[in-house]
Amino acid sequence: MAVLLLVFGLVLASPRAVLADEEESDRASVLVLQSVALIANGAPVDAVIERVEDALAAPDKSGTDLALVERALRVIQATPGGAGLDRAQELLVDAVDIRFATGYGDVPRPGEVSHGEPPYATGAETGMTAVLDDFSPARGISDGGDVVLLVLAAVSIGVGSILAHRWRPPDSIRRLRRDVALSEGSR
Repeated sequence: MAVLLLVFGLVLASPRAVLADEEESDRASVLVLQSVALIANGAPVDAVIERVEDALAAPDKSGTDLALVERALRVIQATPGGAGLDRAQELLVDAVDIRFATGYGDVPRPGEVSHGEPPYATGAETGMTAVLDDFSPARGISDGGDVVLLVLAAVSIGVGSILAHRWRPPDSIRRLRRDVALSEGSR
């Protein structure tokens, strides 16, 4: 019964998953942001080029500096193996005027406005989009702290096994059930 329900659920859920990417955005700024995210997450160069070309061909080009987008495309195509992706990412970021979440200079005191920067917005009126680089932590044992944690885990497992064996009850469940069955049978 569970298998039938699972198969039935998968059959019903798959058309929705297929329809999730039904249409691509028609706004160049959204496509440029997607290409920045592709670069930040280490996508293949072909996928980045395709997304940048889609941004250049988008019908709604508002909020996007197409000259910078074209320069970014030329940089990507001119460098073999994606060596120019960092420079292209900078050009694409400038093309839609977004900022990375790395700090924005001195923070003014309450009631003041910083010089050389627009006034700080709060809440939903910020209008800022942040695209962060991919976070890829080291895998495996990378330093002494990892070794200490691994040793502590192994010691904990060993001590737990020894204590479980030492403090186990003298009678097993099987023996207790047999004793109960014998005592009920003698009544």
